[in-house]
Amino acid sequence: MERLQSVVSKILKPWRILWMYRKKNKIGMYRQLQHTLFFILVNYWLLVQASGATFSCVYLDAPGFGFNDETPVEAVGENNGSTLGQQRKNILQKATDILGQYLESEIEIIIEADFQRWSGSESSATLASAGPQLFFTDFNNSPIPEVYYASALANSIAKEDLDTNVADISLTLNASVDSDPNILGGNGFYYGYNNNPGNQINLMSTLLHELGHSLGFISSIDASNGSFIFEQPDSFSLLIKDFKTGKLWNDMTNSERTAAVSNNPEIVFSGATTKQASLRILKPESMGSPGSSGGMRLTINNSADPAQSFEGEAPKFGFGVPPWGLSGQLVLVEDGVDDTNNACEGPFANVDAIRGRIAVINRGSCFFVEKVKRAQNAGAIATVMINHEG
Repeated sequence: MERLQSVVSKILKPWRILWMYRKKNKIGMYRQLQHTLFFILVNYWLLVQASGATFSCVYLDAPGFGFNDETPVEAVGENNGSTLGQQRKNILQKATDILGQYLESEIEIIIEADFQRWSGSESSATLASAGPQLFFTDFNNSPIPEVYYASALANSIAKEDLDTNVADISLTLNASVDSDPNILGGNGFYYGYNNNPGNQINLMSTLLHELGHSLGFISSIDASNGSFIFEQPDSFSLLIKDFKTGKLWNDMTNSERTAAVSNNPEIVFSGATTKQASLRILKPESMGSPGSSGGMRLTINNSADPAQSFEGEAPKFGFGVPPWGLSGQLVLVEDGVDDTNNACEGPFANVDAIRGRIAVINRGSCFFVEKVKRAQNAGAIATVMINHEG
């Protein structure tokens, strides 16, 4: 077994890492903690319903700390754990249940999880850090030779556990967020499931974000010099494209990748399914005479009816739709108060149906920005306002 101590010292200096090794076809990373060396790129995560995947969590904390904290607490947001540690376990389990609905794997995904006390300030702190414990290349059924795949993804493709001695994911949360009154206002994490954190930090969204990286939404680029840390590309990086240069990540030189890291929003994920979906549903395009400001075109594809296309206007606030488009399932908002579809009251009655989808909202009765904010709070990835009165 060859240990890459020199690489760790040179590249991984910001990290607290126990060790990193490379042996034949796998690279392991243990205890990824404070900083994100990997360049992360997740513009839009469009989940597709699949047959399901099962997660199992291994808690590494000492008795009385972290996931084993025995401090009594009241139930919050459908999380009925009676101790702080149990609520922490419950919300992690809930997050994995949500992800498991949209993944396809015959192999159980193992998470090693713990809490650590990290420093922070009133305005800044690391909430959590997570990543794959292992990357594999050239395994059974591997789609592309000499390309690294995150452990959970590789296991799913290979239909076997490629290393039964090592967990797939390492997850660490910052215990100081809950215990230090001088960090981020001292309000702590919100352990409810109902997306109603108030002035607390929404731990559910944090967990979904971090676990997404751990499942393979992560690029093994050293952002300081543009090189691949493993000397070979990873599966996610192969599909990253820079619209500014028109090049795929893997076709760039190290210096080009270094420059492209900050090309937001010109860096996109260019997978075939993502591109097809984004062009099919919602795509910015010019409308009217040449030189006009242009607008939006909404295309609705329904398996029962022919596709219909509608002209629209982009909002004057927010980020708007990205150049490559956006797709998702449309869901009509129900706020429970007449007009029930105008999003002027919250929380929505159908918040579970809205989460992860495009919210359709009637105009009128309150400001657009208020409607969008409520949809965002409900977990919508976008909103479409309709003139329902003609």
